Amino acid sequence: MYIYEYISPIGILYLIADKENLRKIVLPNGLSKIKIEYQKLENKAIKKTIEWLDKYFNQEIPKELPPLFLEGTTFQKKIWNIVKEIPYGQIITYKQVGEKLHLKYYQAIGQAIKKNPIPILIPCHRVIGSNHTLIGYGGGLEVKEKLLNLENVKLS
Repeated sequence: MYIYEYISPIGILYLIADKENLRKIVLPNGLSKIKIEYQKLENKAIKKTIEWLDKYFNQEIPKELPPLFLEGTTFQKKIWNIVKEIPYGQIITYKQVGEKLHLKYYQAIGQAIKKNPIPILIPCHRVIGSNHTLIGYGGGLEVKEKLLNLENVKLS
């Protein structure tokens, strides 16, 4: 595995990749989850992720995601694929995510989103509560708010 420490406006992010794909982004509050034995190296997947994040944090809309490896259940992957399609600067509710799959299990949807291994690139920060409030984010609500502010999202 390869790991790269990326310094961002929201804090240090750890990018973790195998030889070909980005596998995980660890947000600032998740540092205790990092295992020290990872090699501190960068590779092609990490370089592409850095380019993507540089554009994103400069308020440019990155066009193409770096190669990703998503490890999760079939249900989680379905949810993540919906979340991945939320456009920059837009938000949807957990309920709207469920409606796209004809599901009403909003708590299960929230749990799947919480397990997103590649936050920011799979923009789970763009999913909000039905009452248009910030609820639930693995990186903490402060980070979620910073990311939405960066995208000029106005909550009503």
